[in-house]
Amino acid sequence: MFPFETYMIPLFLTMKSFGLINTYVGIASPYLIMSFGIFLMRQHIAHAIPDELLDAARVDGASELRIFLRVVVPLSASAIGALGILAFIQAWSAFIWPLLMATSRGMYLMELGLSTFQSRYTADYNLLTAAAMLNTIPMLIAFIVLRRQIIESVALTGLKG
Repeated sequence: MFPFETYMIPLFLTMKSFGLINTYVGIASPYLIMSFGIFLMRQHIAHAIPDELLDAARVDGASELRIFLRVVVPLSASAIGALGILAFIQAWSAFIWPLLMATSRGMYLMELGLSTFQSRYTADYNLLTAAAMLNTIPMLIAFIVLRRQIIESVALTGLKG
């Protein structure tokens, strides 16, 4: 709902207070809970899972946690897959947050590593191009593995019986 730049400094101060500066956990943590993901999952659950199914599970004596784990999660596999690929792409292509969190070059992620091929007045275009091609491979693999869930999630969007 809000641009990352609006809450970047408070998030950095929070990570600093937890001692997560220069760690992969600190770099990855903002991408684990995304407001878009909450919205996507809420919409999917509200429109794709019939209330009658949840009521039937309650009548059978299932607890709310059991209903969530045995009914909602399996029926939400396509939305979880789509959300996973979107979160992975956003985290993989992030630049400013890893730049803030990584204090040593050993912690740089791929996007920051690409920037090291450029200097003030010149760039190693041959190495930069090769590294940029390598940078796309994990996103391509993630898409190929999860493409069925993405297509199902998009196809089921807006369907209400």
